[in-house]
Amino acid sequence: MFQAINMSGSGVKSFFETHAHDYIMRPSFYSTIANKIKLEVSYLSDLKLLDVGCGDGTFIKSLINAGMRAEFLATDISFTMSNMARINLRLNRTEILVADAFNIPINAGKRFDV
Repeated sequence: MFQAINMSGSGVKSFFETHAHDYIMRPSFYSTIANKIKLEVSYLSDLKLLDVGCGDGTFIKSLINAGMRAEFLATDISFTMSNMARINLRLNRTEILVADAFNIPINAGKRFDV
């Protein structure tokens, strides 16, 4: 059963700051999605992928484990979650930013494939 949570405004950030400990590495959850994405974009070279709301980095880690080679940019509104992603993705080519999805500090001309 799911509990209704107020996720408006600062409530989103507050929720993820206080619930970061609930996240665990579950690569099997994302493996099917990661393999499908890899197949769909395998023809592209110099792939650029943006993960908004990256959490602990599990999704990007699943893509890497599936063999995807890309330049990854991950963002999360939560400082705690972003730090968890930094730890989980420390050996990979991933830039991780603490940012609101509506205010990601990137060049307006930057484009992503996924």
